Amino acid sequence: MIDLYQMKTIFLLLPATLLSAVLASCATNESKQPIDGATLFEDNCQRCHRYADDLREPKDFLKRAVHDGGRDMPSFQNVLTLEEEDALATYLSTL
Repeated sequence: MIDLYQMKTIFLLLPATLLSAVLASCATNESKQPIDGATLFEDNCQRCHRYADDLREPKDFLKRAVHDGGRDMPSFQNVLTLEEEDALATYLSTL
């Protein structure tokens, strides 16, 4: 049999427990959404590289170029995450 103290504890803790579970599931769903390489290209590359088709190269080359930069191209290692660099390279290498 549940006494009054236990009943109050349940009613106080249950909403907090449910809220934390809902927030945790929201954070998990956001982080699992795929990164869109096309959007990354538009946001970071299109000012200088007008057409993505012109950048068709092997993925490893593109990842290195985005991360380290090139002759006239700045490095994006402090701009994009490694996952975003990979998504961008994947997008460009599969056009």
